[in-house]
Amino acid sequence: MLITASQSKKKIVGPMHIAEYPITKDFTGNLITINGIHPLMKSRRENRIYIILTGKGIFIVAGKGFTVKKHDFIFIPKN
Repeated sequence: MLITASQSKKKIVGPMHIAEYPITKDFTGNLITINGIHPLMKSRRENRIYIILTGKGIFIVAGKGFTVKKHDFIFIPKN
């Protein structure tokens, strides 16, 4: 399956530029560029996977902060 950038749904939410790629009715991939701070959130409906493509930051998972950098992989279970 190939989903091109032109097929993605683009939106801006606060400091995030999001390109949403529809894969199936139950699964969507997102490419997110953050300029600033992403607010804390809960993932009640699905597990989430993040791969850091560039830069660095801090992820807070279950109340614990993790420093992340380019090529790190983060799994966040639904909560």
